[in-house]
This record gives sequence, C-alpha cells and structure tokens, in this order.
Amino acid sequence: MAVSPWRLIFESLVTVLLFMVALHWNTVRYGLAQAAGQVRVLWYAQPIEDLLQDSTVADSLKQRLYLVRQIKHFATDSLGLIGGNSYTKVYDQQGKDIMWMVTACPPYAFTPQRWSFPVVGTFPYKGFFDTTMLAAEAEALQAQGLQIYVRPVTAWSTLGWFNDPVLSNMLQASEGSLANTIIHELTHGTVFINDSVRFNENLATFIGNEGAGLFLAGRYGAQSPRVKAYYAWLQNRVLFRQYMKTATRGLDSLYKSFAPQTTTAQKQAAKNQYWQQIVANIDTTQLRNKESYKRYLTKNGANNALLVGFINYNVMQDQLYQQWQQEHNSNLPAYIEWLKQNLNK
Repeated sequence: MAVSPWRLIFESLVTVLLFMVALHWNTVRYGLAQAAGQVRVLWYAQPIEDLLQDSTVADSLKQRLYLVRQIKHFATDSLGLIGGNSYTKVYDQQGKDIMWMVTACPPYAFTPQRWSFPVVGTFPYKGFFDTTMLAAEAEALQAQGLQIYVRPVTAWSTLGWFNDPVLSNMLQASEGSLANTIIHELTHGTVFINDSVRFNENLATFIGNEGAGLFLAGRYGAQSPRVKAYYAWLQNRVLFRQYMKTATRGLDSLYKSFAPQTTTAQKQAAKNQYWQQIVANIDTTQLRNKESYKRYLTKNGANNALLVGFINYNVMQDQLYQQWQQEHNSNLPAYIEWLKQNLNK
C-alpha cells in the first residue's frame, strides 16, 4: 500500500519538532514553568470591582484598591500610557514572594550574563516562579565562576500580552511608591524596544518617578506635605543611585587596570579595599539614613551581579531628563505621546 505524501510530511514535521524539543529541552522546560506561574497568577487574581462590593473586605484594603484605580486612571487618561485591562484585578500573595530574578556577572568585569527569549529579545536577568529551577540556575552560574544576585520581584509587566494584576504586596507601599511602580510597569507596556533593556528600564524609571509626582500633585496640590515627602524620598533614592553609579564606574576602571599577570588574590584584595572606601564615603554624602545604606552595602558586598543594575536602570536618567525638559517643555504627556509615535515601530 502506498504511503500518503501528507502522512510523510506530517511524520517528518513531528520528528523535527521532537528533535527541536529534545535539543532545547531546558529552554522548553523553563518556558513551561514560567507559563504555569503566570497562568496561576492570572487565574487566581480577583476583580477589584468585586472586592470593592464585598462587605467582608476591610475598608483599609478597599481604600488601597480605590487608589490603584485612581492611579491607573491618571496614568492612562492624563499621561497617555496604555493600560488595557491591567490592574483591574488583584492577586493575593498571602505575604509571600512568588517570583524571583537572578542576575550574574564575572567577579572582575561588568559583562553580565545574558539570556535570549523569543519575541522580546535578550535580557541581563532571568525570572523564576519555581524555586527549584532558580536554585539550579544559580548553582550552575556559580559553577562557571560568576557572581550571582537573587532578589524577589515585586512587580512585572507582560508587555500587554496579558492583563497584569496588582500583586497584594504592592499595596503595602506608600502612595507615591505605589503610583511610581504602576506607572513604571505601564510604561513598559506602552513603549518597549527589543534587546534594549538599558533604555527600557531607564525610561520606565524616569516616567515612573515624574509621573508619580504629577499624580500626587494633582491629588493633593503641588505644595502639599505628601508631595514634598514624595520628592524628598525620590531625591534620596536618586542620590543613592547616582552615588552607586559613580562607585560602579570607579570599580570598572579598577578592573580594567589589572595587568594580565595580576593574580586572583591581588584582584580581590584591591576590590575589597576599594569597596571599603565606598562604604566609608557614604558619610560624605547628603543621603538621609546613612547607616542603613552602609549596612546594605556591607551586607551585599562588591557583588557585580547586583552593581550592574545601577548602570542598567540609571545611566540614562540625565539624558532623558534633558530630552523631556528641552524638547518637550517638561510636558510628560507630550513626551510620552512622542515616544509612542516615534519608538513603537
């Protein structure tokens, strides 16, 4: 009996598919785990409207949910960000972290490990819902001689692929910080350039910072205590990031000064000495809560996997501020509209 050519084609395609799955099993397994984690969050997220109508929900929680709606309304209607149906639901984390991000970097160079993903491109970090897979990834990276840094993720954007819910832990933040986070994540879903993590994160950070200030000013008045408190918090945050950006650049120069014959022990000794000076020099800054920053730096040490984030998230802030101020007259909605028209191509 003759075999149908369509059957031959089908069997060939199945064979190729199975071969590709076997060849890239780790990537497929990771993708399935991430999809399962994301689906779980989406499946169990509850509509904010239902919670607001529920008489058993505490008034304090309802006030925070009303605030989320007001922030989103401001972000979409006043700033022009794309919101869709994101932040119309809330996922109860029950006080637990549900996703973690790992970064990795050589101990004496700022060349972070990068991971490539279909559609969205390459990233210098990798997220995990599954702690077993996270631990295995961290162990493998350390086995390669890389420094790693793992931190819980408090919010993320699916770039419009799904309707991102509010995570319950987000609701514990201050009003300004919550507005900053929501506007930051909505910026990712509005303007996103593949393989440009540094630009994407700097832009979202900038718009989140400025947008939250505008939200509070519209709500309470530009000279209100809440607005002044937000900008004081923001200024301290920016000042620390600038300090760390400068420190990281100095550390990068130190690494590049090492001669080929410099031993690992000599490199580490020089790195430790430089870091001790960075910690000590906190006292010379205008930062508030200096001791808490010194404890933070002492606890984490000169971990390149952590420090490279200060470059990725902050190196373009001055450039973006000047563009916004000089080319768009410090008009944030006009700037966002320009970004949408010129970068989303």
